[in-house]
Amino acid sequence: MARLFDAVIIADWTAAEGKKLGDQSVWIGVAKRDVRFRLYTETHNVATRAEGEALLNKLISEHRKRGDRVLVGLDFNFGYPAGTAARLKLDGSPWAAMWKFIAANVVDKADNTNNRYQVAAKINRLMTDEAWPMWGAPAKQAQRWLTTTKPPAGSGADIPEFRATEDAVRKGKLQPKSVWQMHGAGAVGGQTLVGIPMVRRLLESLGPSGAVWPFGTG
Repeated sequence: MARLFDAVIIADWTAAEGKKLGDQSVWIGVAKRDVRFRLYTETHNVATRAEGEALLNKLISEHRKRGDRVLVGLDFNFGYPAGTAARLKLDGSPWAAMWKFIAANVVDKADNTNNRYQVAAKINRLMTDEAWPMWGAPAKQAQRWLTTTKPPAGSGADIPEFRATEDAVRKGKLQPKSVWQMHGAGAVGGQTLVGIPMVRRLLESLGPSGAVWPFGTG
């Protein structure tokens, strides 16, 4: 059976502030074939998200020149629970509208400083005018619309905590975190906010040769 992809690129993203290597930084792994078609892997560790984005662009560009079909995977959510875009009163396809909204609001500087907690608070203000559904922040980032801890049970009960894919997985042994959680062990909310604008830029640079699964592929 023919291979679906000629190379696979997996990025372990981060929402951390400040330049650093090692733990809580950007790691990118590549699996591809050499000139003799033997599979091998390479690993990259960069100090900032800007460097990570530049490296992803470089790697993808190199494979495109060779005519390779490449699968890129990232460890953050590409979407939000059903109804989020509607609660924010966004127009258009929900996933694309969310991506556009996030890209327009997130400021992620070259030194890794970013405003993800302020954006989370804005989402709460627009959705509920309360400190939910997004939650979790260091004490210095807490404010009227974003708390350090999870809201009381029943808060925002009409807003799904998980996406459909997570609800399905949670029926088994795996217990994924909700994208609403911004801070704490295993939280993915911050990575999602700083990650989506990067993926959006990658797709724009790729044009019709790039697509995001499942939204752009079916």
